[in-house]
Amino acid sequence: MKFKDKLRKIMTDKALTQKDIALKAKVSQNTVSKWLRLDSSPKLKYIQPLAKALNIRVSDLTGEYEDSDNFTPTEKRFLALSPKQQEFLIGLLDYFEDYKKEFPNL
Repeated sequence: MKFKDKLRKIMTDKALTQKDIALKAKVSQNTVSKWLRLDSSPKLKYIQPLAKALNIRVSDLTGEYEDSDNFTPTEKRFLALSPKQQEFLIGLLDYFEDYKKEFPNL
């Protein structure tokens, strides 16, 4: 099953709209619309926050690598981590993005 189909099923099961998902995942409604129209998975940085916002496992969105051809080796390593480890790494990435804004020459 493709990502967009999984997301649609989750939306139906939880009676959520695109706007609901956008608010929960802190992305634009256009981003959610794009996920539902395209045959590709969203960028890795969106998968974990989306799963957390929907109160589901990352594997519920990724299908335990059933679409693994779409993921880079780094993304596969990330998805193999526990939810707590994923959350920790996302926090580190957020920290470094903020740090990079303060020190753009680094």
